Amino acid sequence: MASGATIKVYVNQIKAGEGGGPVVPLDDPVEHGDVVHVVQKVGHCVSQFAQELKCLCVAPHVTFDPSGLDLFPVGFADYDGGTVSIGGQALHVRGNVFYPAEDDGANEPFNKRRAKRGPVPLIFMAHGNHSPEDPSYLGYDYFQQALAKMGFVAISVDCNELNGSAAGAGNIFDRADLINASIAHFQALNGAGPLFKNKLDFDKIGLMGHSRGGEAVVIAPTRASKPAGTAVLGVLSLAPTDWGATSGPPAGYEFQTLLPAADGDVWSNDGAKYYDRCVPPVFKSQLYVHNACHNFFNRQWLNNDNGGTLPTMPRFDHERVLLSYGCAFFRRVLAGHSTEGFLVGAALPPATPTTLVHLAFQWTKAATVDDHQQNNTIAKNSLGEPTSQSGLTADEFGMSQTAANPFNNSFFGDSIGMVAVPKKANGTFRSQFKSKTNLAGKEIWIRVADVFDGSFPAAATGFELGLELAGGTIKWVDSDEVGGVSLPFDYGSSTKSMLSTLRFPVRCFHLTASGMCRWLFSAPRPFRSSRRRKSC
Repeated sequence: MASGATIKVYVNQIKAGEGGGPVVPLDDPVEHGDVVHVVQKVGHCVSQFAQELKCLCVAPHVTFDPSGLDLFPVGFADYDGGTVSIGGQALHVRGNVFYPAEDDGANEPFNKRRAKRGPVPLIFMAHGNHSPEDPSYLGYDYFQQALAKMGFVAISVDCNELNGSAAGAGNIFDRADLINASIAHFQALNGAGPLFKNKLDFDKIGLMGHSRGGEAVVIAPTRASKPAGTAVLGVLSLAPTDWGATSGPPAGYEFQTLLPAADGDVWSNDGAKYYDRCVPPVFKSQLYVHNACHNFFNRQWLNNDNGGTLPTMPRFDHERVLLSYGCAFFRRVLAGHSTEGFLVGAALPPATPTTLVHLAFQWTKAATVDDHQQNNTIAKNSLGEPTSQSGLTADEFGMSQTAANPFNNSFFGDSIGMVAVPKKANGTFRSQFKSKTNLAGKEIWIRVADVFDGSFPAAATGFELGLELAGGTIKWVDSDEVGGVSLPFDYGSSTKSMLSTLRFPVRCFHLTASGMCRWLFSAPRPFRSSRRRKSC
């Protein structure tokens, strides 16, 4: 925008707005498929160029910062609950806590205004394995402070006495029991402590764990050590390990996992297994972050764990990802705030590298056309309805490192999916709904990835999704119109195909009939590289 310029906006070559900027009101809302041109002039000098924009079907905009709810001053304190016997060893129950206070500073009184609103939810954090000489539990202070500002009590558990020891499920069990011992200690403080007496809500607990701590928080809610009278509503598992401590699918709480694609420690992104297996009450969320490493989420872990051999974003960007999406998760789960749009991909947080964040999300009660988990072959979908294919070869394969029937070794979760190999342009896979299904006002979600098969195309590939009306009319929307299919992350020796969720609102198909749809189509469009694969 030139200083003093008059800006004119044209929609489909018809003038729709004029003003001085930086905001120009338009006569009518723009719609999916509209072409917008923006020109400007200063006096009699008219720009030689126009900015051309095409309106996408799904184009989430930057909204508010979910970590920026600054309501209260923040107090902080160390805590020490003595020692407990865990796994045959005496471990200290200790760490630090950030909380809404009357003023900023150490050991400040609890905020009276917040206390009057009722008991406060708690979030317990657990770090992973690192040098026992480094105070790893201090590394999440930025996250704790943000949560305390918005009215939560955020506790970081000192697990250093379990660091430097042999790996294995036993170490994870001990970490989970130590987390639960800290929960029990805060129950005691709520009963008699001068700072937290009658202030804490043990029916609203969240857990966040990193690395081995990320595995520990998955199992802590089901351990016998979990204190009576407590309820864990949400678990955030950051770059978790998988030492075999889990005996079943994560269940009973909402779940989020954050997977750094450039992780040089837990390079296999084990949190994808927990996401695939998880059976939450309402939803589960996965963030696969390109150019993120393992260590930079903890301020006490100074080295880049991938050795600088992979593209790695700055530490600040790591912290912004955890702050933005972690706060959105806990606000939704523990406070009932409407922040799920960040997790679904309907809104973008500011000052965050969102182009590197690839989201997967699932509502538990969403209707499923096909998740490929039934033993009914590719010929039928999850609704028991028939499928057909033309111009491509599609079948169901295991998508994990230990799958019985893998397509290749580029998948790191624990699920089954369809891989479609196109034989020519415009090959189609057709999957039938129940007769005359009404999709008006709904969205169709596809969890999809571009499958790495030994080479990278010059640009991202994609597909088209079509809906066939009961009368036979077919409407198509390109995957690029809803965000596009991300390329696999080039890890070097183990390039990864990680599935993310694309949202296709039915309004984008511009259905002119009654909205009664019978068929679901998925049609790979002409590929930019030969024999590229898609998985759905």
